[in-house]
Amino acid sequence: MRLPHPPRKYLPRGARPSHAGGFSLIVTVTLLLLLSLIAIGLLSLSSTVVRSSRRDGSMAEARANARLGLLLALGELQRTMGPDTRISANGDILSSDGSVANGMRHVTGVWNAWDPNPSQIGSYQSHKKGAPIDDPVTRGGATLTRPDGGFHRWLVSSMSLQAASEVEFARKGSQGELVTLVPPAGQSRDTLVSAARVPLFNNKRQTKGQFAWVVLDEGQKAATNSAAPENPSFSALQTLATQSELAWRRVSEWSALDNLSAQQRQKLVTRSTLSLGGVGKVNESIHDLTPYSATVMSNTARGGLRTDLSLLLGSEELPPDYAHRHLYSDSDTPLMEAPDRSRHRYSWPSPDPQWQILHKFHRIPIDTFAGNRENPRLRFSMTANAARSSIPHRPNGFTGMRSDLKTAESYHNSLKLSPVISKAQFIFSLTFARGSGMANSNKNGFWDRDGGRAQSRWKAQALMIIDPVITLWNPYDVPIDVSSFRIFLYRIPVAFQFNTSNPRIETPSEYTEYVMAIAPGANVNRNFAYPLNIVPEQGQRSIELLPGEHRVFSAQDYQSSWAIGMGHTEGKAVTMAPGWYPPGSGGRFAAKVGGISTENLYRGTGGQTTAFFKNKRGVRFPTAGLPVEANDQIRISVRPSSSEIGKFVTAGNRAVDFYLRYGVDVPDSRIRGGNEQQDIPDFGAIELDYGDRIGDILRSYEAGTELPVFPIERDDILTAPMAGGHTSLNRNRQVRGTIKKKPFLVATLHLKSLVNDEFRSKFPAKAWIHNNPTAVYASAGSAGQMEDLAAQQYEFSYQPLQGDWLNGGFPEITGDRNQGYGGPSPGVEDGRIFAPFSSLPRSAPTSLAQFRHAPLNSSGKQPLQAQVIANSFAHPLLEPDQVIDHSNAYLDHSFLANQTLFDQVFFSGANTSDLYSRFLQGKTPLMQSRLQSLAKGTKVAEDFADLPTPYEEAAAHVLFNGAFNVNSTSHHAWQAFLTAMNHESIPQLESLNQGGLGTLSNSGKDSFTSRYQIPIEESLGDNLDPFGGGDERPAWTGHRRLTDQEIERLATNLVEEVKLRGPFQSLGEFINRRAEDSALANEGALQAAIDKSGLNDVPLRDTGLEIFADSGGQSGFANPNAAEGSSLVGTPGYLTQGDLLHSLAPALTARSDTFRIRSYGASTNKRGQIMAEAWCEAVVQRFPNYLDETNLPGDHPSRPDTNPLSEINERFGRRFRIISFRWLAAEELLAS
Repeated sequence: MRLPHPPRKYLPRGARPSHAGGFSLIVTVTLLLLLSLIAIGLLSLSSTVVRSSRRDGSMAEARANARLGLLLALGELQRTMGPDTRISANGDILSSDGSVANGMRHVTGVWNAWDPNPSQIGSYQSHKKGAPIDDPVTRGGATLTRPDGGFHRWLVSSMSLQAASEVEFARKGSQGELVTLVPPAGQSRDTLVSAARVPLFNNKRQTKGQFAWVVLDEGQKAATNSAAPENPSFSALQTLATQSELAWRRVSEWSALDNLSAQQRQKLVTRSTLSLGGVGKVNESIHDLTPYSATVMSNTARGGLRTDLSLLLGSEELPPDYAHRHLYSDSDTPLMEAPDRSRHRYSWPSPDPQWQILHKFHRIPIDTFAGNRENPRLRFSMTANAARSSIPHRPNGFTGMRSDLKTAESYHNSLKLSPVISKAQFIFSLTFARGSGMANSNKNGFWDRDGGRAQSRWKAQALMIIDPVITLWNPYDVPIDVSSFRIFLYRIPVAFQFNTSNPRIETPSEYTEYVMAIAPGANVNRNFAYPLNIVPEQGQRSIELLPGEHRVFSAQDYQSSWAIGMGHTEGKAVTMAPGWYPPGSGGRFAAKVGGISTENLYRGTGGQTTAFFKNKRGVRFPTAGLPVEANDQIRISVRPSSSEIGKFVTAGNRAVDFYLRYGVDVPDSRIRGGNEQQDIPDFGAIELDYGDRIGDILRSYEAGTELPVFPIERDDILTAPMAGGHTSLNRNRQVRGTIKKKPFLVATLHLKSLVNDEFRSKFPAKAWIHNNPTAVYASAGSAGQMEDLAAQQYEFSYQPLQGDWLNGGFPEITGDRNQGYGGPSPGVEDGRIFAPFSSLPRSAPTSLAQFRHAPLNSSGKQPLQAQVIANSFAHPLLEPDQVIDHSNAYLDHSFLANQTLFDQVFFSGANTSDLYSRFLQGKTPLMQSRLQSLAKGTKVAEDFADLPTPYEEAAAHVLFNGAFNVNSTSHHAWQAFLTAMNHESIPQLESLNQGGLGTLSNSGKDSFTSRYQIPIEESLGDNLDPFGGGDERPAWTGHRRLTDQEIERLATNLVEEVKLRGPFQSLGEFINRRAEDSALANEGALQAAIDKSGLNDVPLRDTGLEIFADSGGQSGFANPNAAEGSSLVGTPGYLTQGDLLHSLAPALTARSDTFRIRSYGASTNKRGQIMAEAWCEAVVQRFPNYLDETNLPGDHPSRPDTNPLSEINERFGRRFRIISFRWLAAEELLAS
């Protein structure tokens, strides 16, 4: 029987009746297969996990090795670049004299800075590029060691530390297997940087991994953080010397940066964000462009922090430790003592100037100027009261002031801001009138008709008249108001011979030496002073001299030599007023023009009379005068005269051929006749003494050939009195005729002419750079300085006239202001009405280059270098390898000033410590907007104003953003950096005849340069010059606009100069010429690049003189090559490195403090196979704090008031910190 099915409710879901047999086997097999698959999967997963774990371990190991490399690199960077006295340069700097290994061009090298003792400069031919540490340099049998050695190492991994410590490592390259740390990019593919893989071993000497690293210098690149947002609280005038922005458009891939504001560029904090800012080809620009570069304001040359000149010089008085400090020696003991001079000579200071001069120059806007900042004025006054004079009285032995150190320092440290005599002309003429000498002649019967005393109306005596005509020049770019200007005239080097056709006169064969302006009677001493007093016109309180203006002044109250020289009560000074009114000109003073007259035409060297006349009885009588009558003919011959009689105590008891003093305006009662007036103070002098060379320098003129013969007509003889005011009378109503005078000679003293005209220099020179024309003391020849006349400021000459006042040869004058000519020439054809030489600050300076106008060398002591600071021209008086010549008491002022200052100081733009304190707290901006406070929110910032020496501490709390290392060889970086003045709105002195301040629009952000603190209109006032034209006189322009093409050429040539001369081991070395016997000794790198780029080709096409080694006056030069070239070098349109540095200097440095470290790490197996690789990058920044913070940032051995450095800090210097870090993807290391 069949068993019934169980009830459905008992069957499992899905179960079938028992008749489906064999199903269990199938299920079992299926389950076994599934379990097998799971087991296999688990085994596979386990293997994958193991392999992944191994890979993670290898990558971790690789990253650890990369971090190890980074830390080793940071350690080497701290060791080599932590101390202040280190400089950095890339391997490419060696490429001028040999190849650099592939991958080494952009590797950072480290050298010691070099600050040689000035007395040792030039003592060897050239310091070797990369001389190893303590490697001596031998020259001329003497072995010398450069202080602190030379090269340290290349900051790149190497299999041999010794190899990386050799300069040649950059040429040979790393040995062994290399790894790419910066890939090649672009067409040139020269971005490549590679480093040696350094293996790591375990304790069993088995390979454990690898690392490699390199340090890249960010300071040699153009930095996008170079400009802070402009602050409206400062005027364009105040910030003109602070470089506003780089010229990004000059590099096409960077041009988008010009479209970003300064605030936006501040946000470009990484290289990846540069592309977001629109920068193209970022990979190709890795060695040219950076988003961050900052530097500590430390003294690269000597160590320690820089001094803030804004705080130091902004104070009313210099602190005691600077009150008597000399600039070049940087101590109270000068580099060279003051030269000895004879007992009564005016003293010279030490050629080593004092800091007082910089202090006074810095404070000109506060202490010196009258008027407002935009339209300042100078006030010039010289009175007997030294305290009320604009220039202190000059110390001398006669008055006893020379022994008064305080008085001497007061004068020598003064700025001596004075008008300059650019030209002094003395016109000699004859007139015929009844004079005082007639009585002596007549009593001996010369004019007797019958032996009685009756006189013929037409009989008279000859008088020689000298018309002094002075051209005063304002050499500054601000107006000067002159209350009075007194000159004591002593001597003119000319002798005359007067012959007459009258047979009754016996004239001598010898010449009468007019050792004075005239021959004053029989007095043999002949050292009388003839005062010329330049005064304002009637109704005016002062004489206005506009910026650069030349104005002419002439004598307008005719005086006799007797009245002036012998001390009569009348006319103790010849009054000189604006204008020149020759007889016949119709001018309102024409009848009175003529300063000094004499009747003494025949005097011997002993004062005796040398001529004779016979009366009608044939009796022979001596005479000093020349009696004349109608129909006589007068013949005149002229020759130069160098007299040894009439010695001057103020000139060291010596005779001087030409001599005048800039006198002090004193009451007439103090001017005693027949006296040198040596007890009357002065503030300068001009001395020219030719000695036995005078016949070669000045020529003679014979009567009847070059000089006229004067026939005397009856109308030529003046009688007394004449109506109409055509004569002036002395107190005895004796006639001193002027209207009939006949000119026969003009003698001219003038500053050197730069052109080939009637005033062509016999001894041509680069006068605006080598012959400082603003020195108020000029001394040449045996009475002073024996240097060749090419080294002097002034020249003297004379030329014959033909008796006609309106036929040339006379003072050229133009315009209602009685303006004269100067600059390139004192003549009308090539001269200029306006020619500013020096520029005075209208606001506190913010750049060292602004001090190139400071009168560091105004004493008149040779060499007469001008535009001292920031320029680098060699002076021909010094050997190429000399900066000090003790035997002649010469100093190379430019070299020594640059070496001292450029590494030692900076400008914050804060004139008080309170203002700087508010800046540190983040409350107040500074004019130098690139300074970044590191002390915000600290007590240091709050307490800064209470520090005793804040100028020494200011650098401890700031970084300077966008600093640029002068050792850079990046063409693109230089191209962007060389921007000069590129503000959108540039202040400009628009019209020199009005002195107004306007604006030079610069919407295209072009680069402008100017010789002046603020640019002057391009024509430099030539619109008032009838013979000029702005486009025709490119050497005389108020500013230059540099095109992008010119900047590109300049960048190219500057990179070549950097490679040729570098690495520069201080900023001063970059600014200066090389003191060695080579072509590099003529000028510095920047000036050489300017010249090679042709930036001065157009100015040099202006009218000038070409100077050769055999030109006149060059024979005595120690370095005639320095004198060769165009006379136009140094003129306003000639671009100098000082002009460019005006705005570039604050951002320059010789070292970098921001670096990028790239490091590589690899993990390897036991067989050395690479298992994993990693790359990382860190940006590190040096800060003012020392590594060992037991020392304060301001501590340094150069400051004895601070703590000595710990051993750690002496060795490792200031702390580097990592400011950013990232891992690099492998794709970033691929070539692009």
